[in-house]
Amino acid sequence: MQGPKHDLGRDTGDPRFDALGEHLARVKGIEAFPFIVVADDAAFTAKNWDNFLWVAFTRSDPATDMYGVGAFTHCKHWGAEKAVIVDARLKTYHAPPLESVPEVERMVDDLGAPGGPLHGII
Repeated sequence: MQGPKHDLGRDTGDPRFDALGEHLARVKGIEAFPFIVVADDAAFTAKNWDNFLWVAFTRSDPATDMYGVGAFTHCKHWGAEKAVIVDARLKTYHAPPLESVPEVERMVDDLGAPGGPLHGII
């Protein structure tokens, strides 16, 4: 799923995700989707497994970014009856995503090309 831009501080749960879990609990058949990831760019996230795994597991903190459809706590153990919701949006306190710079990529490629000082290493 695609969600709104993250706008909270570190170590702060987002009440909108609690509301999402409560809403989805009333959706018939939601248990067919046991792992729901909310990202900034759903199309990028769903494009391939690499993107999905990167977004889901590098942009979420289990201590603050896990929500549930039918969420509960039993004997100090958290669980979800129907589905887990992961907030995998870029957070306000995350470093910005790295972007490739073509001229820098060319310089690095040249270092690793035959005759370059890093040929055979990179």
